Amino acid sequence: MIELGDRVKDKITGLKGIVVGITNYLYGCQRIMVQPEETKDGKPVDTFYVDAPQLESVKKGAVAGRTIQAEEDRPHGPREDAGSPLTEGAVRHQAKPATSGKGFLR
Repeated sequence: MIELGDRVKDKITGLKGIVVGITNYLYGCQRIMVQPEETKDGKPVDTFYVDAPQLESVKKGAVAGRTIQAEEDRPHGPREDAGSPLTEGAVRHQAKPATSGKGFLR
């Protein structure tokens, strides 16, 4: 089973990289986002998506990712270190209805 942070190789193209994203679709398709480790002209090469069965694992846990917390352990609400825009002189804007020259748009 391929996991985030694994080094993988595409069986068809031979491209290698690190798994940076995994998407599971409603009807069972799993797509893996791979970030190549190489550069081109000093810039990172674009990530690419591959169906999971098309990849082979080269090295498990090649890059350590962050630990994903359980939903109940995640902090919710505003950050404690973030100030409130209402208390720091921000101006509140009220949305105005869109109009044409003859009245409201319908």
